[in-house]
Amino acid sequence: MKRILILMLLSTVILSSCTDDQILNRKERRVTGTWKIERATFREDWSLFNDNVIGFYQDDQITFFDDYTATYNDNSLQSIFEGDWGLLLERDFDDDRFTYIDMEFYDTVNDETFTYFGEITFLTHRKMKLTVITDEGRYRFKLLKQ
Repeated sequence: MKRILILMLLSTVILSSCTDDQILNRKERRVTGTWKIERATFREDWSLFNDNVIGFYQDDQITFFDDYTATYNDNSLQSIFEGDWGLLLERDFDDDRFTYIDMEFYDTVNDETFTYFGEITFLTHRKMKLTVITDEGRYRFKLLKQ
């Protein structure tokens, strides 16, 4: 009886475990949609405190589409930039999973490109937290789905 119970438990765990592709697909479905930047902070390298930088991102929205295209609606510039996005799932030595998002937007007026590559530290159907590391420091964003 004990062997049957252990065998059933092991088979349940094996059958219910998700592959990386399944996890990535679920996260992509959650990301798809329009997100408003609700909070933004920046911590300069070697600094002790975060700076509130929401003024630069106030009411900005990012829309992620199923076909891996995106739009960035910059409220302060009254401009919409088109671009692309994708998710990446990585594992560390302890088998912990980390999800990264890569976004690239095109400014056709100034012929420039701006990118965000960051770790999604929290993701539900309504809220996303994103950490973006740059040469100058670390941005943390909180986005709410619209």
